[in-house]
Amino acid sequence: MLEVINTEQSTIANANYPELSPASAASNLAEAINTVLPDEKSPLSAAARLHFQNLGKLLRGTTSLRLAKVVGLDWDAAINWAVAVELMHNASLVHDDICDEDQFRRDQFSVVSSFGTPIAVCLGDWLVARSFELGIRAAEKGIGLSSIELLASSMRHLSAGEAAEFSSSKFLDWSDYEKIVLNKTVPLISAAIEGPLVLSDRKENLSDIRAATNALGIAYQISNDISDIIDGNGNPGPFNDLRKRAPNAVLLTFREQLSTEERNDYDVWWENLSGPTIEEWIVRIHSSQSLDICSRRLNSTLGDFKDSCNKLPDYILEALDPIIVYLQALTSICAPLSKKTLDFN
Repeated sequence: MLEVINTEQSTIANANYPELSPASAASNLAEAINTVLPDEKSPLSAAARLHFQNLGKLLRGTTSLRLAKVVGLDWDAAINWAVAVELMHNASLVHDDICDEDQFRRDQFSVVSSFGTPIAVCLGDWLVARSFELGIRAAEKGIGLSSIELLASSMRHLSAGEAAEFSSSKFLDWSDYEKIVLNKTVPLISAAIEGPLVLSDRKENLSDIRAATNALGIAYQISNDISDIIDGNGNPGPFNDLRKRAPNAVLLTFREQLSTEERNDYDVWWENLSGPTIEEWIVRIHSSQSLDICSRRLNSTLGDFKDSCNKLPDYILEALDPIIVYLQALTSICAPLSKKTLDFN
């Protein structure tokens, strides 16, 4: 188990913190992000303002702030690290949209569709550089520079995970899927959690924390994949991954359940869009057992996370609460399918 927090150190640091409910943490983080974006004279200003017009859920950054507070990390270090993680995450989204040729991001036009590939590439690169700059500022307030390795490692793994989507066989098994997720989704969740611990010199039992975040990251990605297939009312979702023929846990499961003849038809359609229309596949996927199976796999993965959390102190779990609540909400969408939800209480 991790050692007990130095209460005096934590109390002194907490005196400089604003109130950090999930909503107020997100508000503080949003304000901080907006202050570090390209200024109005920059050729990247308009593209940055478009992309950050919708900041998303900010789960990584708010989780990082909440954990930083309970371990007694200086507020300046905490906010710089949280913003660094969010900027790195958004850099990956801008680059993802280039690779996937996505027109939309967070219910608005993407940077690449609005400003073209050159500006999108430059904005993504700028965000990576800004992320490292803020990471260094956080390290100056913390114990050392080893935390910067987390950012570098995250970007390296993110790039490898993105490349794997294009270089791997389109017909993945679960082992392939988890490898991509561990590279693409987990690194910045891990960086959000490990950063405050490293910066406050609380590196005990990081292996237990990493086991928990690996399970959490896989569950997070499965939940996002499910939300692409089904909305909060149980109706068909946007099916963006099917339209892009991108890795998705539900689609992987659907293919596994097909007969040999049906699988051949699906594979032919996937490779050259011949045969049944995409609307016909959407109907078949939505009415299949794939969501049920995937929902149970999500619950199982969350169970693995819960088991890993038994080795962690309560303050880690409290800091992870925004992500856990988000996953519980997505799990509840599929509760009628799986007949089961996971209780973390």
